[in-house]
Amino acid sequence: KVNLLDTPGHKDFGEDTYRTLIAADSAAMLIDAAKGVEAQTRKLYEVCRMRKMPIMTFANKMDREGKSPLELIDDVENTLGMSCFPVTWPVGIGSRFKGLYHRLEDKLYVYTKGNEKPEILDVKGWRDPIIGEGVDQDIYDLFLEEMEMLESILSQFDREMYLSGELSPMSFGSAKYNWGVDLFMD
Repeated sequence: KVNLLDTPGHKDFGEDTYRTLIAADSAAMLIDAAKGVEAQTRKLYEVCRMRKMPIMTFANKMDREGKSPLELIDDVENTLGMSCFPVTWPVGIGSRFKGLYHRLEDKLYVYTKGNEKPEILDVKGWRDPIIGEGVDQDIYDLFLEEMEMLESILSQFDREMYLSGELSPMSFGSAKYNWGVDLFMD
């Protein structure tokens, strides 16, 4: 059984959030795509770190202009000292956000404004040209470049590092449009 305890990130509610974290087994950390890791997130993360609590990260607001996915990962890793393992990867950001590539399932989730349900395409890895269909060439080229970089530097997911709070599975999406939230929850 999983109970989700939604706690406000605002500093005025810090004590409530700290008490909730003490009772939790793991945490879901929301990162704003434009702002990255905010000051209150750092404070709450320290509580999780002291408890060696597993943390999953969701980079929100990918439908708005903001930092690139690589910058967000860099921000989490450098600010919090925790490695990230991207489970999904965005195809475009802001107004040119087209969908998410699920690295573990080899599926492309294509999103359309106004629809919560994506079109789901089976693909043959991140190099599958289907991913480039319907997106501008520069967006597709950037996706390929980022995936090439990810695949060359990332090792396999390490369950023990995750359970000890040293590695965070990371997903991307837009909570406002309910894009990628289901993938994060899964």
